[in-house]
Amino acid sequence: METLTRVAESLQYLLTEEADRIGRESGFIQRQRKLSGASFVQTLVFGWMAKGDSTMEELSQSAANVGVQVSRTIQKKAWHLAAASPSSPLYFWR
Repeated sequence: METLTRVAESLQYLLTEEADRIGRESGFIQRQRKLSGASFVQTLVFGWMAKGDSTMEELSQSAANVGVQVSRTIQKKAWHLAAASPSSPLYFWR
């Protein structure tokens, strides 16, 4: 049970504090409004866990599940930059 607790704590840290830090330091999140590094990473991780080839619409639903309502413009910008851009939080976790 102790191992499970440590894994859960590590994942929580990676998907929250660390994702926010990397989002800020990389410049991907320049000013936080709706989307933070944590919400962006959680959206993609949970969306892709549910369906590896999620559509933009399905990723938008995943964003809503983590409490973020994103506009069509933000969807197009963010999802296309997801892992391709060196300024993306996911780029550093390849």
